[in-house]
Amino acid sequence: MNQSKALIRTLKSLLRSRHITYADIARQLDVSEVTIKRLFSHQRLSLQRLEAICELLDITLLELLQYHARQTPHIAHLTVRQEQELVSDPRLLLVALCIKNHWSLEDILQQYILDKAECIRHLIHLESLGLIELLPNNRYRLLIDEHFQWLKNGPIEQFFEKEIQARFLGTRFSQEGRLRRFLYGDLSAASLQKIRQRLQALIQTFELCLEEDKMLPVTERQSVALLLAMRDWELESSQALKRNCSDNSPENNASSR
Repeated sequence: MNQSKALIRTLKSLLRSRHITYADIARQLDVSEVTIKRLFSHQRLSLQRLEAICELLDITLLELLQYHARQTPHIAHLTVRQEQELVSDPRLLLVALCIKNHWSLEDILQQYILDKAECIRHLIHLESLGLIELLPNNRYRLLIDEHFQWLKNGPIEQFFEKEIQARFLGTRFSQEGRLRRFLYGDLSAASLQKIRQRLQALIQTFELCLEEDKMLPVTERQSVALLLAMRDWELESSQALKRNCSDNSPENNASSR
């Protein structure tokens, strides 16, 4: 939907909710009610008139825009079929990941060997999936929720798990800026809870940095992957030497004396 039309629809909704009529707006703008009806019908409100109507609503133009953004539907996740569509086409998936990181069409074309027509075709496909709304001049508006996540154990997660096993963890971490630590030990329930909270805080910090940096030029950002994992675990060689529960039973202990 055209952005100006969508904004006027939001404005109409606010006016109805506050029982403000076309006649009220006409008095505020010092024009006839017929003129107001025509302006809304043709959806052609100047910035000056838009600000005047906002005054009638007792809100600022910025607050109108913020309200409009909140009313726009955003998706929190895709369906299995939608994720399968992305995974089945590596170039489509690439463009999807780029727009998720707020890359422009020009950024994508500069960094990857995709031609413009192909890239636009992928953007149209992503719009059909509900991920973006296409705007004039090959721009787009992201329609995913700030807490958007891929489906748990869905096609995208399974795809990334293969990538993690084959390429991410299989790579040396000796270069500058890379970090890998493997820690192992026995911890109490209280300590485990404390670590889980710290890891969750780290995730939130990562997401906050993504939000803060998303408007920076692509040339000032670096693609980074952060993998966090914690589970109960023991060396396989240690498990092979572990006594069975039956080995510690009173009967066995008595017979061993």
